[in-house]
Amino acid sequence: MYILGGDIVITSKGDLKDYWQKNYDYLLKLSNLENLVKYQFDKLQRDNYQVYKLLCRLGCYRYQYVTAIPEEGIFYLLWDEQNERDKRQIIRDLKNTALVKSNEEGYYLYEVIRQEAIERLKLTDDWKQCHAKAGIFLSKLISENCKTIIPKITYTKVNDTQEQMYLNIENAEIAVKQELTKQETIALEVVYHSMEFYGAGCFEELRQEANLLDNVFFQAIRNMVLEYIDCYSNLGIALYNFALTTHTVGIIYEREGKLIESNKEFEYCQRSFKVSQDFFQTALVIATRVKEDKLMINVLLSLACCHYFRGITLHDLGIFLHQIIKNNESKEAFEESKINLNKALKILTKLPFEQKIEEVKKAIHSLEISEISCSTFIARFLIELA
Repeated sequence: MYILGGDIVITSKGDLKDYWQKNYDYLLKLSNLENLVKYQFDKLQRDNYQVYKLLCRLGCYRYQYVTAIPEEGIFYLLWDEQNERDKRQIIRDLKNTALVKSNEEGYYLYEVIRQEAIERLKLTDDWKQCHAKAGIFLSKLISENCKTIIPKITYTKVNDTQEQMYLNIENAEIAVKQELTKQETIALEVVYHSMEFYGAGCFEELRQEANLLDNVFFQAIRNMVLEYIDCYSNLGIALYNFALTTHTVGIIYEREGKLIESNKEFEYCQRSFKVSQDFFQTALVIATRVKEDKLMINVLLSLACCHYFRGITLHDLGIFLHQIIKNNESKEAFEESKINLNKALKILTKLPFEQKIEEVKKAIHSLEISEISCSTFIARFLIELA
């Protein structure tokens, strides 16, 4: 009811009883939230058209990734108002309607209000201009000092190669817990507004837009987005390679009977692989948000391949553990192998790579044979003992 609250207080001038008596029948008809919102939009359109127009224009912002828009971003949507004092008065009047909310970061709309604003904005000639102004405003927030994500991971050099790898994995764990930086988020929002302005269905279509081919600023944004995806994907691959290395060293220590060292390697292997998947997921989030199928396919393929090879190495580990009579550990390795191979298969079935799908299916079949073989051997061994 906060949507009605501000308006009722203003309209009634403090006499709520009189307001209720005059509007009783109509208020009872507002049986759901959507009707309440439409009612407030219609009333605002009649009472203060300039404020109504700004409210509709505010629908161009998404308030999802950049959750609040500072007042400067609202000013950009008042391009047809020349007087600064009038602009501020319109913003104050809109704030008083309770249809727009604010916090220390700026202004935002609840989704139900934004959806109504979008529907009405699309009926006007302001749609493209709003996205153009929003994109220009957000582009000014992008820092010129940092254009890659590489500094997010701390690199600490030590003399021991294996300790160096441990540190790399630990630093990657810290970095991957961070959300996208403000710059990364804003760059993606600039792409979104550009796509809406040009009516592009995806990032690839936008990059082919004739008006943007020689646009230096857009090319910088383009390079930033592609760089973000490449960097996160490459970090995923690097951490996966760390996982493979620690896995191999763990097996060597296991063969030598160095159980403490072996357990440490397997622990870092698991941690590194987990971080690897997180980096791939971040790359996928970015590719998805710019609606770029080719980029999404590349990231998904890398992710699937990592699950596949992880499944293969765990299969081999399971066989090795079975050979040294560590049956419980062998069974766990087989189970983990199956999980990874099935994840790879699930991803690949959504992609146009039939040959790789067949490779994964063969790997799953081979794993099943190994499981049956090891189980049969254990059963026979137990029978002989009995």
